[in-house]
Amino acid sequence: MLSRIVNTASVFFIAVFLLGFVLNSSSWGMDREEGQGDKTSVFQQHKVIFNSEEKQNEKQLQTSLFFKFIPNEFEGFLNLYSNLEVIYLEDLQIDDQTALKLFPLLSKKSTLRELYLAHNQIGANGGKVLGMKFLKNKTPLKILNLEDNQINAKAVLGIAALLTKTTTLESLNLSKNRIGNVSVERLSCVLKFNTSLKILDLRKNPIEHNGHRLIQEVLKINSGMTILVDEKVVRISSLRG
Repeated sequence: MLSRIVNTASVFFIAVFLLGFVLNSSSWGMDREEGQGDKTSVFQQHKVIFNSEEKQNEKQLQTSLFFKFIPNEFEGFLNLYSNLEVIYLEDLQIDDQTALKLFPLLSKKSTLRELYLAHNQIGANGGKVLGMKFLKNKTPLKILNLEDNQINAKAVLGIAALLTKTTTLESLNLSKNRIGNVSVERLSCVLKFNTSLKILDLRKNPIEHNGHRLIQEVLKINSGMTILVDEKVVRISSLRG
């Protein structure tokens, strides 16, 4: 009898927790007074997933907390919201092990346009899987933010593979990572011929002289691209003297 009471109580508290989460998420979605003129700042402040089906109502969901506390249910959540366009999963301590499970799921979202993964712990294996899975599933990303992770030369292999085929990616943020000359060399081979990328952020990385030289060579060929390096904007125009 005692065990039945304990089990019933456990189920009750779990149900209350989930109900509270749903109600809390709904209340965030209804609050439109703050930042009404700047949708981006609202998204960044609340770390939300934006559902394209709800554009007229600007529905917002606090899904970062959902992922953090109930990661095993995240696949079901993604299936429930089938037309996601923007996903924020920032500052959640996502490491390579988590990334190996997460990126195959995200890459299947054919409506996904913007993915923000800043301030996590994504490294070599996570970066490779991200690039290969998004390449395989032809995910139409326009913006990919990997600022402040652990992206290194091995991880860049996957990202470079993605850049060889993507025709949609316009902005890639790799600032504050572990990208050195070897990483730049691997990226430069594909950046010369990439026609979609407009902005590449490489600031706050250990790039040395040879890496900067490779970047200049890229920009001589691909004049439509802007590359941010060491707090300076490097464009083809700056190389013409």
